[in-house]
Amino acid sequence: MRASALFSVALLFTIGCANPVADAAIEALGPEDPAVPQSEIHRPGQPCLMCHGPYKGVEPEMVVAGTIFAYPFDLGAEDGNPIPVEGVTLEISDSFGSTPPTTPKTNCAGNFYITKEEWNPAYPLRVAMRYPVEGDEDGERVSMGTRISRDGSCAGCHEDAPNQGSPGWVYCTQKTADAPVFTKPETCTPTRGD
Repeated sequence: MRASALFSVALLFTIGCANPVADAAIEALGPEDPAVPQSEIHRPGQPCLMCHGPYKGVEPEMVVAGTIFAYPFDLGAEDGNPIPVEGVTLEISDSFGSTPPTTPKTNCAGNFYITKEEWNPAYPLRVAMRYPVEGDEDGERVSMGTRISRDGSCAGCHEDAPNQGSPGWVYCTQKTADAPVFTKPETCTPTRGD
């Protein structure tokens, strides 16, 4: 094959494999925070599977991943950022009743994930979470009212403030007078959380 023909075939494969919508969405996430290592604690609240799914191919490939915050979108927060919650356990099952071999748990950034190698679920998924409450060893259980139908990234649907396109961040409880008090961790070391 001639060099020009090889170039044309390579160009065709490059153009044919690109997804401008996904590429634009990934670009819109912005750059990494230089103060946070690329690890289990980076990019809290962002759609993990955009990069860690089959399209972008960043390792590890994840099937379910997300971030759990303390309260709904809170414009009155000290620094404008939500409070991540460590130690939330996720109860997830697929359409056949299969569950991950290990119960995922959030880390200090509020992040959790399940890799494809660990569990390859059949959608839709059911989800409930159990968040820590001081003085209650079982914590508080909250079930998601709808099913996850196709996107294993929590932030695929749950982002920022509630609006017509999003129910808002995944959070533990409303910020009321009798709600548990959550505080931001002073330090956060990269760990998986489970």
